[in-house]
Amino acid sequence: MTDDDSFNDEVLNDESAESSVSLHDSLTTVCTIGTGTFGRVELTKHSVTGQYYALKALYIPEIVAKRQVDHVHNEKRVLQRLSHPFIVELFDTAKDSRNLYMVLEFLAGGELFSYLRMSKSFPSGMVKFYAAEIVLALSYLHSLNIAYRDLKPENLLLTHDGHIKMTDFGFAKEIHNKSYTVCGTPEYLAPEIISRRGHNQSVDWWSLGVLIFELMTGKTPFPGKSAKDVQDAINANDGHVEFPPRTFSSNAKSIVSRLLRTNPRERLGDGPNGADAVKSHPWFETLFTSLEWDLLDYAKFGLTFGANVGDISVPSEPDWSAAPLPSIKAANQIENSTDVLDFSCHFFFALGTCYSCWPPCAVEINYGTMSCCCHLVFSEEEMLVRVVNNDLGNE
Repeated sequence: MTDDDSFNDEVLNDESAESSVSLHDSLTTVCTIGTGTFGRVELTKHSVTGQYYALKALYIPEIVAKRQVDHVHNEKRVLQRLSHPFIVELFDTAKDSRNLYMVLEFLAGGELFSYLRMSKSFPSGMVKFYAAEIVLALSYLHSLNIAYRDLKPENLLLTHDGHIKMTDFGFAKEIHNKSYTVCGTPEYLAPEIISRRGHNQSVDWWSLGVLIFELMTGKTPFPGKSAKDVQDAINANDGHVEFPPRTFSSNAKSIVSRLLRTNPRERLGDGPNGADAVKSHPWFETLFTSLEWDLLDYAKFGLTFGANVGDISVPSEPDWSAAPLPSIKAANQIENSTDVLDFSCHFFFALGTCYSCWPPCAVEINYGTMSCCCHLVFSEEEMLVRVVNNDLGNE
């Protein structure tokens, strides 16, 4: 038996315990919404309930060839343990002779990275909102002794109403003392990972500091032309971060600097107070004056466009079936509409405020649309129709 044969056996044996009745068997493919090194992601629809799911299909020979068996198995095992509003949900797994399948919740918003690339940087209020949701997700993971180890914009997806969902848990690991595995994305690696001196969950707080910096500026704090250049810049950091002028408030500089402490024991989030130390930092208080963190956690289940998280006023979601959905032509004819945004730009409407306008303005709900003074976003159903039509190449 060859090594590849043994790896194939390992892949298939790990999946052998799947139930004979699989959610995967009831899904119909609508279109392909993403491709990658190891396979593809398809938008699928349940034949009975009409519920949409993202089906991640991983080509077994490619997984074996790239020595990613452990990575794939680990993601499955970790996701099966997790249940949190800001972490992608795994509904089912399946296999056939060629592919492994993961049935995940469909997130219409796509990658946060796509929006960052489009807008170059985000307003401070938006960064705080997303950082707050990430803090809650990390707090949950760390309570289970799990280190995420791959926080970056590419691994943050958005729901149709603009909330964060962490995804890709291939590097996540339960750590009770220290791990010595070198893994992650170069620009986001904590110094203790690079030096191989052992690390724990504190590396996620370092990555949060890098993420906040990147969302605010469009760049990571330790740039380089190669992975080695980046690692050298991180190692030479010694607690000093160069902030662009007129971009960071004193509180913003403080939280980033404290998250990017070279010594993990001095890092914000490490120590007995954990995530509570991060949540109590003044940077969050300047926006969330009346926000209770537990209510933000709860609000994820009911928050819709137009909700004001500040006073936790969460309206009921409009009944999209009660009114006809707007057409593309009608949207283009809206008075004062200088920019019609599709599903990929809905995140500007988080917290009921359009941050793409200056000054930021309020968002209103009108049956199948959400609009502000100069932008319009369709309902989830209309957004989905547009995604499918565009992907299929229809006019």
